[in-house]
Amino acid sequence: IMPTSWETGEGFVSFREWLFSSTRVRLIVNLPYNVFQAAYIDTCVALAANSQSQPETFQIAMIPKSAQLSSVLDITQSLQACNLSVIASDPQRRVPLDAVLAQVLQTVAKAQPVPLSTLSRSKRGVEAYQYSVLDMQTSPNTRAYFTGNVYRYLTIDGADKFLDVGSRTTQIWKGSRILLRRIVSRSNRLMADLAEKPFIVKKDLYVISPKTDLDIRVLLALLNSSLMSYLYLARSASATKDDFRQITLTGVRQLPIVVPPEHVRDQLCSLVDQVKKAAQDQLEDMFNELDREIDEIVFGFYGIRDLHRARIRNWLDQPG
Repeated sequence: IMPTSWETGEGFVSFREWLFSSTRVRLIVNLPYNVFQAAYIDTCVALAANSQSQPETFQIAMIPKSAQLSSVLDITQSLQACNLSVIASDPQRRVPLDAVLAQVLQTVAKAQPVPLSTLSRSKRGVEAYQYSVLDMQTSPNTRAYFTGNVYRYLTIDGADKFLDVGSRTTQIWKGSRILLRRIVSRSNRLMADLAEKPFIVKKDLYVISPKTDLDIRVLLALLNSSLMSYLYLARSASATKDDFRQITLTGVRQLPIVVPPEHVRDQLCSLVDQVKKAAQDQLEDMFNELDREIDEIVFGFYGIRDLHRARIRNWLDQPG
């Protein structure tokens, strides 16, 4: 019995390599958050044998966070076979948090994606306490500081503030770029929006700026899609835990990006403009309809089958 952080954490790669190469892993069960009342962390049960003979599959069960376990039977009914290939093919040897992830990843690989880092530069926002936060611009080194919030396709401005950043480079804080929240929503979704005005952001936001001439709205549609949320969250215990669910910049840079044909790019750009307006005007039904249309287009050029589309949606709909 141990915390779930070892399953996907960037600091546990060596441990996972040892575990899956030197032992025979039989099952991994992620437990509800309240199983151990004195431990306010996400926990799991892992069972392994002292053997280097590893079968092709092992059993996993991801019990919903809010579930109430009444017996061991509740766990055994949730067990599913997971193919070891999904771990072997991952340089970080992460444990999948959904049994069908291996099949989805195989489908995605056929579309020949590239890491997001190939198409963009990215940087985390600043630690504001390291600078003087001002109410007005006082020198050429004083930059606008964003104090608002970012949601999916929507940015809420905050109070006008400024930072005196000295000689620090501000290139990535200018031009068309994407702001991606470090915190995952309780709806199990990544949250991103566009920014045009020059300003510096806080550490809770990642700034993504394009390195190519690909329209940035295409990247925004991908980052806000159900598929991209699933591909990240199904490999990240820290993004799905009960408290302070967050993504890492390293994980974001590794997201698999497929650039669609030109006519599909044009369609996505138009839909992004429409869904952003729906979000701004608080038209929830229209927003959901446009959002789902974007999802279907993304599923399509990634080659995701209907069966897996439903599975992805159901997995994301679990209580966060």
